[in-house]
Amino acid sequence: MSLAPYGQTRPGGASAVPFAAEWIVVTGVRGLTVSEYVDTRDPVGGLVYVALLLAFALAPLANRRSS
Repeated sequence: MSLAPYGQTRPGGASAVPFAAEWIVVTGVRGLTVSEYVDTRDPVGGLVYVALLLAFALAPLANRRSS
């Protein structure tokens, strides 16, 4: 296993893991469809969650530009 050199990572790679894990739990374990899951989310909390996922996914780009 080797790591990419510093500054050569793709944005969104690390955020894909928790996002995929959540969808696996929602669809597989809880048995909900995607639309049912979205309907059960708190609107404010869901918006904050998506915003933080996007910030986490785009963090490598911000770091690359500041270097």
